[in-house]
Formats: sequence, C-alpha cells, structure tokens
Amino acid sequence: MIRFSHILVAFVGMMILSETSQGQLAPLVRLNQMKSYDVKSYKATIWLDRKQNTISGWVEMNVLSMGEITEIVQHAKFIEIDSVFVDDAPATFLTPDSDGMYKVVGFPGQYHNGSNFTVKTYYHGKGMVEEGTNKWGGVHNEGNMMFAMGVGFNAPYVSCTRHWLPCFDEPDDKADSVTLRFFADTSGIVVSNGLLTGYLAGTDGGKTNFYEWKITHPIATYLLTFAFGPFQKLSIKNPLNIPFDVYSFAKDTAKARTLMEKRVVKALVYFDSLFGEYPFEKVGYVIAPIGSMEHQTMITLVNSVLDTNNTTAVHELAHQWWGDKTTCFDFNEPWLNEGFATYSEALFQERFSGEKAYWQTQHSNIASALTKGQDTISLFGAPYYTHPRNNYPPVIYNKGAAVLGMLRYTLGDANFFTGLRAYGKYTAYSNATTEDFQGIVEDTLMRDLRYFVAEWMFGIGHPAITVTWSKHDSTVRLQMLQTQDSVRIGFFRQPIIVEARTFGGKSERHEVLLDTLRISEASFQNSFIPDSIVFDPDGAIIKKLNGAVKLGAISSFEPEKIPELRFVPNPSNATHMIAQHAMPSAMSISSDTQTRLLLYDTQGNEVRKITPESEKMDSGTQLVQYFFSTEGLESGTYFALLMLNDKLIAKGQFVFTK
Repeated sequence: MIRFSHILVAFVGMMILSETSQGQLAPLVRLNQMKSYDVKSYKATIWLDRKQNTISGWVEMNVLSMGEITEIVQHAKFIEIDSVFVDDAPATFLTPDSDGMYKVVGFPGQYHNGSNFTVKTYYHGKGMVEEGTNKWGGVHNEGNMMFAMGVGFNAPYVSCTRHWLPCFDEPDDKADSVTLRFFADTSGIVVSNGLLTGYLAGTDGGKTNFYEWKITHPIATYLLTFAFGPFQKLSIKNPLNIPFDVYSFAKDTAKARTLMEKRVVKALVYFDSLFGEYPFEKVGYVIAPIGSMEHQTMITLVNSVLDTNNTTAVHELAHQWWGDKTTCFDFNEPWLNEGFATYSEALFQERFSGEKAYWQTQHSNIASALTKGQDTISLFGAPYYTHPRNNYPPVIYNKGAAVLGMLRYTLGDANFFTGLRAYGKYTAYSNATTEDFQGIVEDTLMRDLRYFVAEWMFGIGHPAITVTWSKHDSTVRLQMLQTQDSVRIGFFRQPIIVEARTFGGKSERHEVLLDTLRISEASFQNSFIPDSIVFDPDGAIIKKLNGAVKLGAISSFEPEKIPELRFVPNPSNATHMIAQHAMPSAMSISSDTQTRLLLYDTQGNEVRKITPESEKMDSGTQLVQYFFSTEGLESGTYFALLMLNDKLIAKGQFVFTK
C-alpha cells in the first residue's frame, strides 16, 4: 500500500524548518528504500520446531512494479535463503548485509511499470533474538513458548520480522493482505494475526497440527507475529461484539481474564468512541514471559503486568489505532506510534480515574521529557541520535505524550479531538509523517500550527523562564524572560495560562503569550486585586521556571514591602520548627487575633494551613516567633505566607527532610 501523501503540507513543513530559529534540527530525509515496487500480499508456509528452535518454509511476495525493475530488495536476518524464484523462474540473490538486506537479481525478464509478479523465497534457520544487551526483537524461545517480537531496541534495523520471514521489512510498504500457514507439533497451538481460517489436527501421522491465519487489512511487516505454546483460549465478551480472544498459560488465565474484563474492555469501548470505530477484525492478546508489543490483532503482553495497576495493556490496545491502523512512514518518527499510545494511557486515566490521575500521568511524562538528556532530542529523528536506526529512546514515548497533551491544552478539547479523529480517518490503513499530522489538523481546524510543530516536534529543548510581575489595583503586568541557550535551542512561542489568586480563595485564569523573544510582556485586567499568581497552574507545559519568584509566591516586584519570614532550623528534619520575623511597631496580638501559616509546594499548590501552637513577641530581639509542628509534611521545599487576620505580614521559604 502506498503511503498517504500530503505533498503541499510536506513542502510547507520543510520551508518552516528552514525558517525557524530552532537549532540542531534532525534532517528532513527519508530512508533510501532502494526499491520500485509496492507489496500487495504475502503468503507463507512455515514449519516451527520449538524443541530444536528452528524455522523453515517459503513465502510468496506478490508485488506491483512502480517502474522498470530488473532486481528487488528483501530482508532476512539470522535465517538462510535457500533459493528464490521470480514468477516460478530461478533467480539469483546476493549475500545479505549486516542488517539482513539483500538483492534478488538475475530476473527472467524486465518488469515494466504496472506489472504484477511474484517472488517466492525458500529459507530455513534458527529462532534468534536481536543482538545486544536488551534482547527484545526477534524470535524468543523460553518458558515453554516460542514467539516473535516485531521490533528491536538494539537492532539498528528496528523491524525484526526479517528474523523469521523473508520480506521487505520496512514500515512504509504495507501489504494489503497476509496469509500465514503454520505446521507445528501437537504440544501446543500456534496463534497469529487476523482470523483463524484453517485448522487440521493430527496431520503427519498424528504428530503435527496445521493452522492458517489470514489478515485482511493492510499491515506493516513489523506488526506480524506468531506464538507457539500450550495456551488456553479465553473469549472476552464486550459491548462492541468484536471477537476478543486471549491466549495464555493455565496459570495466567484467571489474572488475564480479570485484566481484560475489568480494564481492557473499558478501554476498547472508550477508544472506539474517542478515536473512531475499532479498525480490525478482532482484538487479540497472547500472554508472554517477557515483552509487550502491539502486533496487529494479536498483542503480545508480558505476564508481569496482569495483576497490577499498570496500563501497558491499554497502551498496546491504543496502538491498534495509532501505529497499526495509522503507521509511521519510517523509523525517523515512531513518536507518531508511541507518543500517541502513551498519551492514550493518560486519556484512559482521565476517563476512569479522574482529572487528577490525568495530570499525574502527564506530569510524569513532562518530567521524563526534561530528564536524562531526552529534551536535547527532537521527536522527529529520535531513533537516529544514539545509534543509526536504533529503536526508541524514551523521548518518543514521554515527550511525545507530553507534546500531545500540550497541543490539546492549546487547541481546546473539541478542536483537539476533532483534529485527532480527522488524522486517523485520512491516514487509515496507511502511513503518515509528522507533516501529514500537521497538515490534516491544520486543514480540519483552519489553524496555523507552524510554530508549535517546529518547536515541539522538530525542535529540541524547552523554555527556561524567569517570571516577574506587578499589580496596580486589579491590573496585572507580567514579564517573561527566556534564559535557555538561544543559539542552540531558540526562543519559544507558546500560549500559557496564568491564574490570579487571593489568600481568601478567589481565583481567575487568563491566557498570556510567551513569544519568540528573549523578553515577552503581557498584562490583563483581573476582576479582583490578586495576592499571588500561578504561572501554568496545571503544569501542562514542558518548561523550567528560574529565579527567586516561584509559582504561587508573591512577586518581588510587589509595591508593598513584605518582611522576611525566617525558619529555625532551616533545613530541618525536626518535629517542630520556629518561624520568626521582625516585629512591626504597630503590631499587636490579642485574644481575637487569628494567625495562619500557609504553605505552598514548588508547583504553587497550597498544601497546608497551619495554626501556630504558640506565639511569642520578644521586645529584646524585636522578633515575633511562632512555634509549629511539621507532622505530616513530605520532604521538599516550601514557600510560606504568614497571615494575620487575613492580612499578609511576612513571607519566606524552608526545606524539610524526613
């Protein structure tokens, strides 16, 4: 299947990149596929020997010529090619390179544009996983189970279906249909993608069973799989009445059923309503001793997550829309798969555990995007930064999800989900690029996303901001200074929410624009005189805040002189602390005086209201001292406001460690 193409958008996207101030952008290049044909179908017959860990068989690849062809490219890794025939005539093949790519040459004739022909390859070999320390992709044989994982974390070629099936093993060319026939001994059953359309028990004198699995929707080769083991089959009822089969060992069936019925069915119905109709002929899971992978209609799920609160099963289900139905054009941008599936976990949490759970998930994604050097990598081209064509640094999961959450925050719910559904609709059963995503959402919503896409999808880094503010009655003025490396990263343009608050509990939100300048200024008219502001109160934006002005604290630009509130000891791990400040000459404490200490965390959230256990005015030292308990405080930095009858009289900060 030829990829979806948004030619105008791709052209505009490349122009955007040349104009942006962002530094060290990943090059806008595509893999040299070295081919001029479109795969229409695969039909394979494969013998599996779990005890000997061997694979053998043949595969027919039916293709459509896209030009004048006298040779083709295929991939096979750790398996030996015995012979190749083109339209039943013998052909010559060259020795595979280190990635398993090889050419079939010596065609019986020349094929012109629009010609159909079939390449039949006979092969045999051992079931092998990828090389390196993190052996994920390839064919595993352990725990009484032989199974294939479609991608590798160390393999420079990423897609590992070439470990068991000669094919064109790149994601941009989806086969319209695939038929996989397996022969295996009677010690287990073989499961695979699509629907089981043929089964014969006890062939070869009762020693062998035969299975035929047929995939009728377009599929990328890395999404093909098989699993051979002594499985029990579970059929899961669901409101959509979609065939839903789970294969597991007997010891895992109870846990698997509970997970599927209590969590995955909910996700299935929710995603069907949110993203569009479930795109395939069945939902399938096979429970494995290691690894989880979104193989189309036959998800591999590691058994260690069955009885936990882990959302891996939900993540892999979301891939059926984002990764399987719509597949990244190449491994320059697998964030279109992984970022979308990771963000779907946050959406699932929001729907079934509430808004707080959503923000906890997104804050975790943002924190991951800011740590371990991941923010020095752009979403586009991420796998190429650590090793040529190496798979999946965490940036494409966590930063990808964080950026999608930011886009939703920027566009609003109605626009975001309308654009998301349009992207899924117009790239259905095909391939997509970041420019495709941008163009479809822009065309659907009539919104300009150039800055957002250039900065957050093709760019690197994040804004580091020093915020200062002042007020004149209810008018608030802000100054936002961007301090990140402007040469390497550039300046960001991003709408950001600011929340004005009073200590009595009033709040009001306004949107300001962080512009592509070192210093951006903004002002807004509030409906009341605020005591403090919170910059990005939901913590929705990937950023770092600098300087003494912290979220939720009074600005140092406040007209009033606020005395310093000191804490003893500081830092402290004591059960009690003392807060003290200089005693104003007009201050007095009487029986009707109400004193409160308000504590805020570094995100600007009020975490405690403390009434001091005792107060003391020392005329000798000219200090007012307040004694309070630290019981219940978590380790961290706290910003404190001291209120006397709802009037702010001092402010300060301290560090508490348990």
